[in-house]
Amino acid sequence: HGAPDASEIYPWGAEWDGQQAAAGRTAPASVGAHEQDVTPFGVFDMGANVSEWTRTPYQPLGSEASAPAPTFGTPLVVRGGNFLEPTPTPLHHRYTWPFETSRSFLGFRCVRDVPADPAEIDALL
Repeated sequence: HGAPDASEIYPWGAEWDGQQAAAGRTAPASVGAHEQDVTPFGVFDMGANVSEWTRTPYQPLGSEASAPAPTFGTPLVVRGGNFLEPTPTPLHHRYTWPFETSRSFLGFRCVRDVPADPAEIDALL
């Protein structure tokens, strides 16, 4: 994969193609089950599979108050579409669930903080 093209809002192009992602199904797909649903950066299942938790406590957009550290009952930001939705929800879609919520359509990605030093980044690659 090359650098993303701004006109391609889905990993496979500019138009929604329900055959390329897990939207409108009864269960999530296995990671990588839709080979066209991978970003140029190698991130799988971004078109639709499970919506993803973030570690960001929910605040109304434009709020200047600092968000509290999450505890039980704290609403966290959730992003993206999931397999239950018949058509895609844009990745920038933002909604919220309390962080202790367990649903089949909610997931998370394991990520690693990226160091600021380019030499450290090269060492990770």
